[in-house]
Amino acid sequence: MDFNGEIGKHTVRHGKRLYWLDMAKAFMLLPAILEHTEAGFLWDWCDSMVLAVFWMGAGYVSRPDFNIISKAKSLLLPYFVMSALCLIFLWTYVNEPFNQLQIEGVLYGRFKLWRDPLSELNPKLMTDMNSVLWYLPSFFLSYIVFKLLIKVKGLARNVGAIVICVVASWLMGMLPILLPWSLDTAPAFGSLIYCGRLIRLSEILKKRAVLLTLTGVVGYTVFNQLAGVTNISIGYFGNSIFYWYAAALCGATAFLALCSLCGESALSRGVAWFNRGALFIFGMQLVFTRLAQDFYAPYGIESWKIRAVIVLIFCFAGGKILSVLYSFAPRRRQPTSNPL
Repeated sequence: MDFNGEIGKHTVRHGKRLYWLDMAKAFMLLPAILEHTEAGFLWDWCDSMVLAVFWMGAGYVSRPDFNIISKAKSLLLPYFVMSALCLIFLWTYVNEPFNQLQIEGVLYGRFKLWRDPLSELNPKLMTDMNSVLWYLPSFFLSYIVFKLLIKVKGLARNVGAIVICVVASWLMGMLPILLPWSLDTAPAFGSLIYCGRLIRLSEILKKRAVLLTLTGVVGYTVFNQLAGVTNISIGYFGNSIFYWYAAALCGATAFLALCSLCGESALSRGVAWFNRGALFIFGMQLVFTRLAQDFYAPYGIESWKIRAVIVLIFCFAGGKILSVLYSFAPRRRQPTSNPL
């Protein structure tokens, strides 16, 4: 994703490309895509950390003087563009009839209205084509929280601010209704972006990457088990948002630390290429997945492994093509830095 670094192009900090961070995000695209297919069972173990890698990666390279308006252009404009493309695909290719709720879902920016994941009465605001796009307006609000947290100075105050953010999301999580644009979870998500910035400022990845990887894996294993099954698209954090947050922080930190060990090597440079155009790879994945399924269906391919590979090929190829087309659209100057 090109979330101006959020998931996109090459991650740049102070003019230098961080290929290892692009590699980390490229790897996380795999579970982000395949969890919506029959191969999803392979990725249950990392569900709590996938999006956290993008949030913390964004904080790692974000400048303290970043512009909120620029973030709105790089996140919200693609959100509405891809939402329109998904709905057009739904109405024309899938032949699903127009429903006003489909438009309202785009404006509300949530997959469902209520927090109950099991109730059949819980209306789906987003469709099976654009449901993953809730992440973009959520990311934008999280950046606003992050902008406020940057002003906090001192270790004790940093920790206190993070705790306040998680508690705020916990309190809003008691509401039965999901707030628009993930307003209820923005404090927790924004604080994870902030944690990424604190990791960069501490330079701990340069000093203790191996130790951070090992301790992070242990912490993730423990807290992920305590959190249980989650579905953060509808604000469901399993047994507790506090367990989930600890798991997300430990898991993402461990993975970033592990990838940092590769530095700017040939491996990281090679894998980083797959992160180019990731905004459209991620955002349009359900459309490409549907096309992939219709492609292999007539051939009677029974192997879920082969079907998963075909889905990935469609998602990455289609996303990269749309990304190139979007880059030529006459609407904005390309950012000089890629904060995630």
